[in-house]
Amino acid sequence: MKLPKFESFQPVETQLAASRMNQICTEIAANEVKQGFGIRVTRNPGGTTVALKSRRDPVPQPPPFFPYLQINGTAASPTYQVSVERGTVIGLVTSPGASPENRDYWEISNMIDADGIPALFDITVGQALYCVVSMTATGAIASAAPPFLGVYAEGAPPSGTYGSQDTVYSFKLCTLESATVGGFETVQLMRYWAGNNIDLCGRNLDLKVQILTICVGVLSHSSYHYLVYRFGDYIGNFADGATRPPHIGTLDTDNVTYISGIT
Repeated sequence: MKLPKFESFQPVETQLAASRMNQICTEIAANEVKQGFGIRVTRNPGGTTVALKSRRDPVPQPPPFFPYLQINGTAASPTYQVSVERGTVIGLVTSPGASPENRDYWEISNMIDADGIPALFDITVGQALYCVVSMTATGAIASAAPPFLGVYAEGAPPSGTYGSQDTVYSFKLCTLESATVGGFETVQLMRYWAGNNIDLCGRNLDLKVQILTICVGVLSHSSYHYLVYRFGDYIGNFADGATRPPHIGTLDTDNVTYISGIT
């Protein structure tokens, strides 16, 4: 701030020229605290306050169907419960030419409790948490049996891996498995369908794999297997001739050749 100088022992009124007063006012106005980036200025009859605005980083939102493990009981006798973030099951477009807005969007009926808190499901080692979805012949989600969560033995939900019936599909969200860490026995939660809503328009694919062997320079056929995907999710390896999971919508097929060994 640059202000004019006043002479000592001289009458003040002779030194208060208009140019000097204007200079004083200009310098004061130039140094006035103003609203700006990172600064909050509040003026009221009691005075002016200045505060720095705190930077608020966006809080990351957990993905849909992300599971959590809760350990209860004692160290000698622990018990386990799982919960999942809220997610949606999205049905197929049920009529030719229908727009995506006409698809079914379903919340999971027992995903939260009466207080709006994620529900807890008891689980033990070897069990898995599934989302079970029932569909009509056209691919619409059955209104009489809305999607629900349930804990079952891994690989054995109500309808099998992906349904022994054409209208029931079970999506594995997580499994509780035993593990050894640092020489100690413990458990771990293996996550599967975590991070996305369940969209029934995902790709259905049967990838046929021919397994060959080379023995003494002779190439020979060993077996066929199918790598099976339903709704964009990998289901498993099925031997040739085994019953593969049903599907609704288009089924893509492809094939590859794999050499298992050379002797």
